[in-house]
Amino acid sequence: MIRPYAALGLGLLAGVAMAADPLANLAKLAPPAVGAYFGAYLEFGELEEQVTLERIDAFTDLVGKQPVIIAFANPWGRGRFLAEQVRVIHRSGVVLLILWYPQGLTATQIPNPYDLKEIIAGRWDAYVDAWAAAAKATGKPILVS
Repeated sequence: MIRPYAALGLGLLAGVAMAADPLANLAKLAPPAVGAYFGAYLEFGELEEQVTLERIDAFTDLVGKQPVIIAFANPWGRGRFLAEQVRVIHRSGVVLLILWYPQGLTATQIPNPYDLKEIIAGRWDAYVDAWAAAAKATGKPILVS
């Protein structure tokens, strides 16, 4: 079940004019001819990466529009690229936006195990390289924030 506030996520773009076929430009992630892409962030908190085809369909039914982009978080604390989650989202025919950020499994984890100085010094380069290689191996367009 989609919580009502989840529909707000990226769905705030719902009122923006859309091209007739918003998925047509996604092979190369080209800008839409008109308006903006419509997307959604369906889950929050502990479940934020557990997006399913059923949740995408429920969101689409709730707002009456197929999202072009589905977002989920993949904090570094997961320790890996979530390849199965990416496959699920791509099977729905949308583009994935991964919110990838250096923090533990929760935003309240103190101290943050991913110190910016250590990232800059290269301590996490092997993880970043492995994550990027796994993302590339999907062969699908992925937006990363």
